[in-house]
Amino acid sequence: QTVDIKILDDSGWANKYSVVTDENGTASVELQTFENGNYTVHADYNGTLFLSKSNTVSNLEIDDGYGVY
Repeated sequence: QTVDIKILDDSGWANKYSVVTDENGTASVELQTFENGNYTVHADYNGTLFLSKSNTVSNLEIDDGYGVY
């Protein structure tokens, strides 16, 4: 299934992704290009005839352990 993911930084800049889940319902986004900082992650699933629509919002902190941000 396709899930739309939006990752917002503190300034409101949004990185948008469309990911497809595997047979276990798992999908991922590589965060290697993101700077240290705090982000807000929005995930939206539009549902199907048999699966309900769903969305969630979560906080994400990235800290590579090498410096202070």
